[in-house]
Amino acid sequence: LETQSDLAYTLVPKAVATYDYARASERGNDGENDQAGLCERIGFTPEAFEAIAEMERKTSVPEEEEQ
Repeated sequence: LETQSDLAYTLVPKAVATYDYARASERGNDGENDQAGLCERIGFTPEAFEAIAEMERKTSVPEEEEQ
């Protein structure tokens, strides 16, 4: 339970926020961001990051919008 709780409330939100920050900080350098490079910099493969980003999106939807 402790491990799963850490993933849900700590690791996943931090990873998504860090990716978003890194992506925003690189805008304007060449007009596009290298998703694979950004994922690697925060310690994820692009596939693994997409999976946790999807979990974060699903869990951050307010209850009223879920219905």
